[in-house]
Formats: sequence, C-alpha cells, structure tokens
Amino acid sequence: MADNKNLYKLEIERFSGKKPGDKQSLGTAVLYDPFGNVAGYYKTLELPDRDNKRNVSCIPEGTYYASFRGKEQSGSLSYDHVILHDVPNRSYILIHIANYYTDLKGCIGLGLMFTDIDKDGYRDISYSTAAFKQLMGNVPKDKGILVTIRHTRNYGNN
Repeated sequence: MADNKNLYKLEIERFSGKKPGDKQSLGTAVLYDPFGNVAGYYKTLELPDRDNKRNVSCIPEGTYYASFRGKEQSGSLSYDHVILHDVPNRSYILIHIANYYTDLKGCIGLGLMFTDIDKDGYRDISYSTAAFKQLMGNVPKDKGILVTIRHTRNYGNN
C-alpha cells in the first residue's frame, strides 16, 4: 500500500439501506486530493446492509485501500475500474458504473444524481458513466485511493 499522505481519499457517507426490506443503500461521496482539496462530489448506490453477506449486502463501514484495475483483469467489465483491498470476508469489491441496485453484487456504483430512472419507485443513480470518468480522470493511475465508508447519524431512519 502507498503512503497514506500521498493518497487520494474518497469519503462515502451512507444514509439509507439499514431497514429490513430495503433493496438498496444510498449515499454521498467526496473525493479529496492528497492536499485535502475537493476533487469531486458523487452519489453512491450499493446493496442494503445485510450483515456483509456475499452478493446481497454492502460492505461494512471502514477504511479500505483501493487501486486501479485494468479491464483485462476483469471477467465482466469492459473498462478500467477501482478495486478495494482487504474487505473482511469479501473479494472483488469494485467501484464501477451502475444505475440500478440490480447492477450490483456488493460493489459501489457511482453517479452524479439520484433519479428514479426506470420509474419503479426506487432512487437510481444517473450520469454514472460521467461520474466514473471524472473519478478516473481526477486520480492518477499510479496513485491509490483511501476509501472511507461510514453511516450518517440517522442511518436506517430514512
């Protein structure tokens, strides 16, 4: 892992997804450069909190080192993406393009707005490709990202 003071930081704050029956977890994210300057604002979409169960749950709160992973290393994505390392009891947790909670199996989708794109009553994230390109363009490929995930004070009360 790279020296933490030279890393970009992505701080994700979840505000939904804890109630029984929730289908997704929504959040906001801020990207900081190594000097503490804001480099991007995003919306996040994840699966709900189901005790870190594979393929059906978001990952636990915490801080994770992330790095870039090329499309040639992926069996399912046709573009470069971000992979989180050392997630407890999980593997291949990615940050990638996604619009709907059904696009996810434990990964983190990035977008710019919450919108009910498909009119199913659930907030989706829109402009995901633009948000992801912005993230990939703002962070040099040789730099890592320190991803911190936490819940808002009223997490689960929404």
